[in-house]
Amino acid sequence: MDSIKVLHIITELELGGAQLFTLKTVKKLDPQLFDTYLIANCKGMLNDKVSLYTKNFDCIPSLIREISPLKDLITFFKLYKRIKKIKPSIVHTHSSKAGILGRWAAFFARVPIIIHTVHGFAFSPYHSIVRRKFYIFLEKLTGKITDFHIFVSDDNKEEAIKLNISKGEKSGVIRSIVSLEKFFNNRDKKIILRERWKFPENKFIVGGVFCFKPQKDPVGFVEIANLVLKRNKNFEFIIAGDGYVKSAMLEKIKEYGIEDKVKFLGWINNPEELIPAFDLLLLPSLWEGLPQVIVQAIVSKVPVIATSVNGTREIIKNGENGFTFSPKNYERAAELIINLFENRFSDKELESESLRIFNEFNPDKMVEKQKELYLKLLKNVK
Repeated sequence: MDSIKVLHIITELELGGAQLFTLKTVKKLDPQLFDTYLIANCKGMLNDKVSLYTKNFDCIPSLIREISPLKDLITFFKLYKRIKKIKPSIVHTHSSKAGILGRWAAFFARVPIIIHTVHGFAFSPYHSIVRRKFYIFLEKLTGKITDFHIFVSDDNKEEAIKLNISKGEKSGVIRSIVSLEKFFNNRDKKIILRERWKFPENKFIVGGVFCFKPQKDPVGFVEIANLVLKRNKNFEFIIAGDGYVKSAMLEKIKEYGIEDKVKFLGWINNPEELIPAFDLLLLPSLWEGLPQVIVQAIVSKVPVIATSVNGTREIIKNGENGFTFSPKNYERAAELIINLFENRFSDKELESESLRIFNEFNPDKMVEKQKELYLKLLKNVK
């Protein structure tokens, strides 16, 4: 039996959940059954590591997130040409831009099976009404040529069905998660890891691990830090990540005079050695799919305070492993952080949640479910 060719297409291989989901899938799919291919933009942070996941990688410079009629048209024809050359049985797209262009290219190239994973929508209440309606229209239209939608959260699936982007019988939830073993193994090494990062012994460390882009509300992280520090100086805020919003964050930090209380680490390659050293993880996102970092934190026995948005509210149990607040409600976030500092979770509570989440979010199950889906859809085609 010839191997089944599966082509994955994603906009950019930055350091994020959608990207790690995709790379994990192309690496772990049974090589006896599948021959995997991957296409992305040429400038992603993870491009130099793609060889660790698949030998069949190609990049397209014009595949960018921003809407650009000329570049998008060029990208469409390049994707069409590559698909015709590879002749995959399945095209599986990820992220909004690659999802739309990739699915239409696959449709015109007569690919038997077209699948799209929604890792979070490109529209939200925080986008303009024009952008929101435009992307909803595109997703509805492209949904008509999509054989199956995979969602990483129940919330996203329900929203898609409500908006008529996807139909219930042609969609399902497969949690997007990467390996958690290292986080789980480090969950009781807080003291050792804090010493390694030179965290002060007498401070309550609030950590953030995210890309500095509007979706994550990085400036909101600084606003919350300032409100907390106004009431209590026993905190230090540590942020791992980078991005074009950093300049706005630095301006706010300087304005508030909290330069000595908010520290930047830049991008890190070993979050499993950083997150367990936190006392608390803070994520003020405006919208999400399924944030990996929240799962990693809970498995690390680190409570989380995050916004009550898609995906996040499915993981956080208020009063058991953290608390949620409404997006941009910085006062409430600061109040929750101080309350948690004064009334901390017991080690027994954190251990229980660590075990529960570790068992629930299994990356091998994620890949196995995709394999089963591929074979089922192909069987129906034949």
